Amino acid sequence: MKSLCLITTCFFCLVSCKEIEDAPALERETFIQFFEKGDDYTGQMADQDDDGFIVAGNLQNNLKTSIVITKTDALGNIQWEEIIENASVSSIKSISDGYLIFGDSIEIDSTALSLNDITKTKAQLLKMSKSHQIVNRVTIKAPDNSIDFHGNAMNIDAAGNIITIGSLTVPSKSTQFFVASINSSTFDTLWTRRKELIDRDYANSKSVYFTSTGQIIWASAAVKVQQNATRSYLTIPVVQPQSDFVNSSYFGENEDNYYSAADIQQTPLGFGVIGTYSSPSLDKSNIYFVRASQNGTIQSGSERFFDGLRSENNTPLEDKTISESEDSGNALSTTSDGGFLLAGSSLTTTSRGNGGKDVFLIRINAFGDMLWNRIIGGSGDETVSSVKTMPDGGFLICGSSSINGLSSAFIMKTDANGDIKK
Repeated sequence: MKSLCLITTCFFCLVSCKEIEDAPALERETFIQFFEKGDDYTGQMADQDDDGFIVAGNLQNNLKTSIVITKTDALGNIQWEEIIENASVSSIKSISDGYLIFGDSIEIDSTALSLNDITKTKAQLLKMSKSHQIVNRVTIKAPDNSIDFHGNAMNIDAAGNIITIGSLTVPSKSTQFFVASINSSTFDTLWTRRKELIDRDYANSKSVYFTSTGQIIWASAAVKVQQNATRSYLTIPVVQPQSDFVNSSYFGENEDNYYSAADIQQTPLGFGVIGTYSSPSLDKSNIYFVRASQNGTIQSGSERFFDGLRSENNTPLEDKTISESEDSGNALSTTSDGGFLLAGSSLTTTSRGNGGKDVFLIRINAFGDMLWNRIIGGSGDETVSSVKTMPDGGFLICGSSSINGLSSAFIMKTDANGDIKK
């Protein structure tokens, strides 16, 4: 089993953060904190809370998956922790009187020998109080419980209701998406809608928003798997509440390649989307970014592609098919100047990085120009799950670090330049 001390030391050494270890706690503006369990523990999302942060992760062993909710102080030190068994989390949101937790409720056969014997999953929305008690719960499922539902993202609309999106797997059909509205006071399901693509599966982003006219908008990949090839294009569904009509804008639909739809974020001028671009064999991968208007229409010419090695000098790729490092785009955050921070991972070498997967941060302005980029990592594989811009301009990053096949969750607070220092 890996040592928390060893992981932390390796990470600090790579990013030249000896000053952090030497500085008094109250003087630190940045930090890295690791959360280790005896089983695989992956960080899924972190959000700012009243006096610190709330972190959601998934803990998994051979027989069980559980949610871990961790409350920290402003420096990432654990204040309390709660485990919710037979469940997984994809999203967490801090609200005035508690926390909203969205993901899956997992039913396991009582005679199960492994997680392969899971019977069904239901999308699940939980409310946890500030005293870390579960005070409300609702599941989203088929009437006969015959379909697997998975919760992906949530937000709160202008009426104060909780809008959730997710996917559902229907036997012998493509993976559909669902949209559901939940009353935030009673946790009653107000309405649900679902939609499928013919011969393609929806793979949704981790965020959902609303257009200026109140429509629900998110990003999704339209995926088709044939033998050893995986092809997909980006789609941005726009749905009027309670409507069966879906208006979508597409990117990459005429290509024979793969585009994921990891995250979407909103600015006053529209939306930004991040994902991974690769060949159908899922190699030669790069991070991609594209902008969409306020109504969800993808803006031609806004696309940018980035490689961990070739973009080191703050230059996007001119040829997206060239890749010197395997990269993935995983999370996105807006910045005060209308730009974005792109967060993902890069399979590095000793020429840049520390070998294995390292965190790859890219700062772009409103025009898509690269301002800076950073590689941050240790001796294991580091991946990003979420990123948020903090009031001081710094960035809160949540993810996982894996050494020898065992993962630990982490949160990292950088300054506005993506650095970790005193």
